[in-house]
Amino acid sequence: MTSYYVAVYFPELDAGLWEQDEQGMAPVVLADGRHRLQQRGPMAIHCGLAPGMSLAKARALCPALRLRPERPQRRLEFLRDWAHWLYGWGPQVAILEPWSTALGVEVGSNPRWRAGRQAFLEALRARAEGGPRWRWGAAPTATGAVLLALGAADGAGWTVSRQQWAQVWPRLPLSALPAETRVQELWYSLGLGTLGDLAALDDAARAQRFGPYWGEFLQIVAGLRPDPRPYFAFPEVPRRELELVQPAVDWPALRFPLARLFRELQDMLTRAGLGARRWQLRLQGREGRFEDCLESREILSDRELFLELWQGRLQRRPWTFAAETIVLEALDTCPWQGQQRDFWREDLAERQERLLEQWQARLGPEAVYILSPWPDHRPEHAYRLLPARGRPQSWEGPDRRPLWLLPEPRALEDGDVRPHSEVERIQGGWWDGADVDRDYFLWRRGDGARCWVFRDRRRGGVFLHGYFA
Repeated sequence: MTSYYVAVYFPELDAGLWEQDEQGMAPVVLADGRHRLQQRGPMAIHCGLAPGMSLAKARALCPALRLRPERPQRRLEFLRDWAHWLYGWGPQVAILEPWSTALGVEVGSNPRWRAGRQAFLEALRARAEGGPRWRWGAAPTATGAVLLALGAADGAGWTVSRQQWAQVWPRLPLSALPAETRVQELWYSLGLGTLGDLAALDDAARAQRFGPYWGEFLQIVAGLRPDPRPYFAFPEVPRRELELVQPAVDWPALRFPLARLFRELQDMLTRAGLGARRWQLRLQGREGRFEDCLESREILSDRELFLELWQGRLQRRPWTFAAETIVLEALDTCPWQGQQRDFWREDLAERQERLLEQWQARLGPEAVYILSPWPDHRPEHAYRLLPARGRPQSWEGPDRRPLWLLPEPRALEDGDVRPHSEVERIQGGWWDGADVDRDYFLWRRGDGARCWVFRDRRRGGVFLHGYFA
């Protein structure tokens, strides 16, 4: 066997997600049709509530208890987000059915895992912090990895090497298998307690008593039979949605959930080696719907800048209702591996980009322009005003041109002006009706100013056109 798998298992996930989304306001449980506890959130576990306990008894022990339904879509979104994160560690990530809240990632081809699993475990703990309960396991087979995770404590796990696996998997308990209660009771009555006990039975007798499935299952656990699974695919439009516990009517109420969605989407994009220039925000409530799009000149990865731009944009165009759901989508994605930064020096171009983004967010993109060079030899036509979202022209004009041009050339007394440099002749412009014929040169004024002047060869006279620094 050359493959190696890590499984991450989330026990009682729906209840944990309810408590997380409601920001720990009260313990949460899910119950079955007989009104007995089926899932418990971490707060409910802390209150001493046990699986199978009647709902009435649970309410007596914990009066603030909240009963919530299953949310398959929310669960799938949570697992999909985790799958995108796990893709940073392996080429294949899948839900390990029949454990619908367990994910498996193939890490055998990852050199970072082969060099040592500590970096992965630290990243895993950081990723899971503040979320639902979780456990992990690592084994040469995906099913074996999830069986190890099932037997671990919350936030912990087990690792078994390829060499040890043949001795370890037969000792795993049958109680961890996804068997019906009737089958589990039958195994217990026959004195079968481990996978090794089940594997020791004659194949024909085992198939006759329990069905052919368990023989195939044992071969999959041992790595003697392939275990193909459908893998998660990266979404075409990365998207995150959050139902707000308290409706948001202003920016302070919206800032934290928006920051959370941006962080989750940014993590997803980073793992996929992507970046986004456009971000679409949708707010939904009982009294209305709001939609706006934030467009950036560069890949937007800085959370504080992201929030600052949205704050300016929403102050200029606010929503007028109580928002109950927030949706954030990353549009216009492209390959991006991050930005190299100078540790000692702040990048001037980056500060300029940030300032332009802030102005556009506050004033609107139609109100902000940049001055761009233009391929024209006539000085007053050698630049253009472009929208700030555009890109300046990359044109290298003549070297001896001042940065400061007067709005209109100013006439000078001819007798006081003497050239202090070579003369540059500029002619042409008949194609747009602004034909010129001038001789430009440097002139040092009496106060020391370095002036750029020209002599008009057609109309006569000397004119001041700009200043050198």
